[in-house]
Amino acid sequence: MGDPRASQMTRKFMLEYRSEKLQAGLMPSSINRDLCVLSTMFTVLIEAEVFHNANPVRGIRKLKVQNTEMAFLSDDEIERLLERLEGDARRVAILCLSTGARWSEASELRGEHIVGNRVTFFNTKTENPVRFLWRIRSCL
Repeated sequence: MGDPRASQMTRKFMLEYRSEKLQAGLMPSSINRDLCVLSTMFTVLIEAEVFHNANPVRGIRKLKVQNTEMAFLSDDEIERLLERLEGDARRVAILCLSTGARWSEASELRGEHIVGNRVTFFNTKTENPVRFLWRIRSCL
């Protein structure tokens, strides 16, 4: 992309940028994320009345992203992971492995979110405020 002025960043320029990034081997998801950031930047500039053209990213379709297969740790990998962790990090890892929670979800839990062997996750990445109610392994 170089260091272009905002006025030089036309729709054609954005499409060329996308093609260059694809040819350079960037993942489609990374390119989509870059274009999303650029679109947001232009929206802010337009709202601030600093950029007086149309958003050059608006209307550019996202690249198709192949969903990757879900990977799972083997029992041996889980054992090696847990051997390297201690304290809260180990407990969070066990919670994630037991429930499928994201690290950020599990590490932000508070005591009131755990009752007995049940845990409730709030503020999850999904749209639902409560992800699920799970049974936790007794090793916690």
